[in-house]
Amino acid sequence: MRTSPGDKCRGSVWAQTRAATGVTCLALEFYDAAYHPISRACSESLSGDQQWRQLSVEAVAPPNARWLRPILRAQANSGAAWFDDVELSVNK
Repeated sequence: MRTSPGDKCRGSVWAQTRAATGVTCLALEFYDAAYHPISRACSESLSGDQQWRQLSVEAVAPPNARWLRPILRAQANSGAAWFDDVELSVNK
């Protein structure tokens, strides 16, 4: 998604985990015009056994930001993670 420096960005997702041992979160990653990563903001992380919970993260697009990408992270998990109802908004 296109973005500009100073944009207020918000993401949310519903997530559930079962025996999750790693990082399970929603991340907003910002990239420059050449699509090189310049920053990341993450929601709280879930682990273990969690029922459906809404995760959210807010961030302001940094200088040189041109692209925003939401990432559903389930990293280094030996268990399972599910995501549903992803929402993303950008306010100029």
